[in-house]
Amino acid sequence: MEKIGFWSGIVGAWPLCLLALTVNASAAGIVCAKASSPVERAICADEQLLRLDGSLAEIHAHLQRALPDQAAGLRRAQKDWLLSRDQCAGNSSCLEQLYRERIGVLSTQWQATVATTMPDQTDRQALQVLRAAVETRLQSDREFPLEKTLDALRIRQGMTHFSNTPDAGADDSVARFPRHRPPGVTTDEWQALRNSRIDGDGEHGQASYTLHDLDGDGRRDLIVDSYVGGTGLFNYISVLRRQGDRFSGAHAANASLYSLNGRGSNQQAVWIRLAGRVYAVYRNSVYGRDDLYLLRPFGLPGKVPTLTLRYRYDWSVPTEQRGDGRPPFTLDASTHAALTRALAGFVRQDSAGAGTPDELLCPIPEGADPASRDRYVGFGAGHYTYEMLGDVPVWIGQECLLGRVVDWFGNYAADSGLFAALWTRHPETDEERSFELRARRQVSKLESRFGPVEGDMGR
Repeated sequence: MEKIGFWSGIVGAWPLCLLALTVNASAAGIVCAKASSPVERAICADEQLLRLDGSLAEIHAHLQRALPDQAAGLRRAQKDWLLSRDQCAGNSSCLEQLYRERIGVLSTQWQATVATTMPDQTDRQALQVLRAAVETRLQSDREFPLEKTLDALRIRQGMTHFSNTPDAGADDSVARFPRHRPPGVTTDEWQALRNSRIDGDGEHGQASYTLHDLDGDGRRDLIVDSYVGGTGLFNYISVLRRQGDRFSGAHAANASLYSLNGRGSNQQAVWIRLAGRVYAVYRNSVYGRDDLYLLRPFGLPGKVPTLTLRYRYDWSVPTEQRGDGRPPFTLDASTHAALTRALAGFVRQDSAGAGTPDELLCPIPEGADPASRDRYVGFGAGHYTYEMLGDVPVWIGQECLLGRVVDWFGNYAADSGLFAALWTRHPETDEERSFELRARRQVSKLESRFGPVEGDMGR
């Protein structure tokens, strides 16, 4: 039996990350009970090769179903590749390299195929229902219509959640799949989980699971949330369908349904039911807009129903300042007026251009070294953990400071509004200060469309 490990098997070439290596190897590819050639025996003796063989067979089958008019050509190409593979005989390194290369070729072909997948009538109806619900909320609340709509639609019944637990028998800093049946998991589901040898992996085993009927067949499927860390503190969320006495991969062309970036983005997801279908509503936010994507848990990637909310903001500089690791303080009248004037001149710029404008931000003092011009051009380099909304001059008396308006990808709260700041830097001494800004939002426009998912994973 194959162990379902989401990330332990995804190593080496990038194209493997396009595959959910969760297929039951005995159900596709080589049948080890009938293995006779040196190649087949070598594959069956190596768990990694067996996993690769199953994944290759899975994506090849998907391509044949998706491209029936090309099925004959696909079969010929696969036979030619098998002849090349057999030249490896029992050499495991040779076999692994060929399998990875072939999976990369087919996964690229698969992506090109499903990129044109169009939504069906249920998707269109679901998008209409979601938009209508947000529009209804807008009549009484133009600040939080989206949050309130999603909270009302959120699935609350029929879900069971559990997580990996510390492995007391070994290193208790590493979590493992539970050894005993968690509360809310039925005996039948527990047996299916054990049959599938589920392991969400994740950094130090950090993974959680949710059981819910995602496809309406009366049997609960499995949502796997794996924390994999990295510079973006990523979580990858995948789904497995309940099939017979086990859980298996939803499709072979995507290792995850969506990802969440915990540093350098503002993303959330919620499971809802619209038009009789369960969707993961994946939300990717930036300054001025929220993009919502209705993702079918077992649908093909491609064009998905998308709802966009655009916002306008009323900006101000609070007199009482707080945060930035300092005790609260009160701005004097002249500083407050200077920051308010600078904010009034703030114009939203493209993030890519905010750090390196062509024109001087502050004038070069008389007698200054001409080589120091760059010190007066812009605030400086940015960072992926925040949005650079624009660089502005900040005049306090006769002194010009370099200013930058930043936010954290539209992060917004009821008590404080938009999380934003105005940073200043002295062009000569490099002394920096940070001032809290406030901005209250209102929805200015709704847009609905069908298109690709955009976000950190790019899908």
